[in-house]
Amino acid sequence: AVVRAAAAGQVLSAMQDAETGQRGYLLTMRDYYLEPYQQAEAQVGALLDRLDGLARGTPWLQDEAAQLRALVETKKAELDRTVALAREGGREAAMPTVLTDAGKTAMDGIRRSVDRISLRAEAERAQQAGLLQSRQRASTDAVQAAILAGMLLLGLAALALLWNRARLLDTQRRERLAAARLQAAIEQMRD
Repeated sequence: AVVRAAAAGQVLSAMQDAETGQRGYLLTMRDYYLEPYQQAEAQVGALLDRLDGLARGTPWLQDEAAQLRALVETKKAELDRTVALAREGGREAAMPTVLTDAGKTAMDGIRRSVDRISLRAEAERAQQAGLLQSRQRASTDAVQAAILAGMLLLGLAALALLWNRARLLDTQRRERLAAARLQAAIEQMRD
């Protein structure tokens, strides 16, 4: 669950880097501002593929990953378009596209999608933690019950030993008494 949230967060971070690079370029028209944009462009596909891999077997995450991919593609297209327009005709050529707020809308959608993934992943993690705690409590209870049963059996065994010892001592005392009477009777017969 944590890995899924982290993977979605990495997609968001890459897109924020791309947007930062695009903005820096549009403000300065200096190519080195495009480095974060280009790095993010190179990474985002692999990050989305990783998220898709983590989504296998989890329908809700597959849906979210597909929506996130579509939003990222929309945002990338907007970034690519504004950079291309700025390269061809300068900042003024790109500004009408920037001012449509299509890029902001796409970025807001990316944030919401990543938030949904993070919240759902956190809920799954909390649920798994609750199940684990429940199993641990059950195991602890079972161990405590076994220890208690063992102690009870040991107590019963100790009582049985004490009772048998008392019977043995009583039998030995009676045998000594009987032996003493027999000895006394033999000595009286001699007399």
